[in-house]
Amino acid sequence: MFAVRYSKQATKTLYKMPGGVSQKIQSAMLNIAKNPAAYQGDWKRLEGTEFWRLRVGGWRAICDVQNGELVVLVLKIASRGDAYK
Repeated sequence: MFAVRYSKQATKTLYKMPGGVSQKIQSAMLNIAKNPAAYQGDWKRLEGTEFWRLRVGGWRAICDVQNGELVVLVLKIASRGDAYK
């Protein structure tokens, strides 16, 4: 099982966003941590990068899966329009 870590920016966004969405993102990240490659939700690798993206409604979580350290690092959580900037 992988550990889930959140960047300072991602943590700050989690606390500011609506509670229901925040809980859904955290729950999905715990499920992803069990086996990132086998997760069945809306989770996919971003083209041209080593990063992954989780979609929860209109929100996106940009993540880095560090296989050597067994860590899923959540780098950024933002609304759909701002996530890829």
